[in-house]
Amino acid sequence: MSIVGALNSITGAVVQLPDSYTGVPVLIGPHGDQAFNNLSPAVSSIGGFVITCDNAYPAETMKWMDYFYSDEGMKLLFMGVEGVTFNYVDGVPTFVDDILHNPDGMNLDTALARYTPRPGGKYTSIVSTKYFSGYETQPDAVAAAAMMEPYFLPVEERWPTFTYTVEEAEQLLAYDDLLTYVTNMTAKFVKGDESLDNWDQYVAQVKAMDLDGYLAIYQAALERYQAAVK
Repeated sequence: MSIVGALNSITGAVVQLPDSYTGVPVLIGPHGDQAFNNLSPAVSSIGGFVITCDNAYPAETMKWMDYFYSDEGMKLLFMGVEGVTFNYVDGVPTFVDDILHNPDGMNLDTALARYTPRPGGKYTSIVSTKYFSGYETQPDAVAAAAMMEPYFLPVEERWPTFTYTVEEAEQLLAYDDLLTYVTNMTAKFVKGDESLDNWDQYVAQVKAMDLDGYLAIYQAALERYQAAVK
């Protein structure tokens, strides 16, 4: 598993990678600095579950969703049905061969989605290694993550994905050119296609594309979040 696999073991993504990849250590910077700070917030996404305006039973739906925070619900969501998708081996729930090595060539998520409410991707529950057996929990991914652990940077506050007002969401659409420019220039600086001597011009261009307006939207969302968690 590659460095991506090691990162996924921390961020919570589920990605299947070729077996020929191996974990690599945290890269060393030009001045000897060596650190890793790609951390995810406790609430990693806000799109894992929704109730539409057409739902005639919102209270019952919430009870159903809440079930997946229970021990029994987590087992169903992540492991499926005992005797069908998993069995206990030495007290540990373990996927059956049909899920791990599906004869029809399905990957783990696709094979499991035939039996659980979770078809891979986002979900509303708690991730526990007791039941969650995604690719990032496999031994090589865990070993790669452990190799990086000594270089984790301390983070005092991790922010979740922000929510925006309707007006803010519409305003953010106007900043696609800014984001595209920053992404492209970042790649050019890293690859050496753009000289760092042009950094000041780059910063000036970003400001000219209304960086202050873009940051103001995020600042407002941050302040709402901070007020909500006090």
